[in-house]
Amino acid sequence: MSDDQMQDHLNNAMYGPRQTNPDERRHYLGSLRERVLLRVDNSNMAQATTLPALRTQLPPLVGEDHHALINGKLDVTVTGPVMKLLGDIDMPLTMVNDATAQTADDAPGLLVVSDHAVNRDDISLHLTATTNADAPQKKKGLFGFLHLR
Repeated sequence: MSDDQMQDHLNNAMYGPRQTNPDERRHYLGSLRERVLLRVDNSNMAQATTLPALRTQLPPLVGEDHHALINGKLDVTVTGPVMKLLGDIDMPLTMVNDATAQTADDAPGLLVVSDHAVNRDDISLHLTATTNADAPQKKKGLFGFLHLR
């Protein structure tokens, strides 16, 4: 082995294999911008209008090469309803809980990505106005998730 090959081998062993666009991958939960179909910020994940908007905008995106990336550092009360919706429409999901998952308001909370480049111009979630049916309901307390009969 030449010295250059040996140095490359040692660098790969110490730092891992080289990646294309590492800054972009850190910003898009390990994926690339050109593969993103839909993006929801952390600040929008907890809004009452997000779930109804996802119910209308996610089903057309279900495909054999599309899957969801969810920020694993968010609270389960925020991500739980979204994960249930993804399960209902049979979209595979991955929880990302490494250094790429950030808790800042403008960081991604949910990404729908493809296995290949799609280059969409508009990847943001379009929120609709809240109606009475979509308004958040009163909290039921600690054991409110139990349906007692």
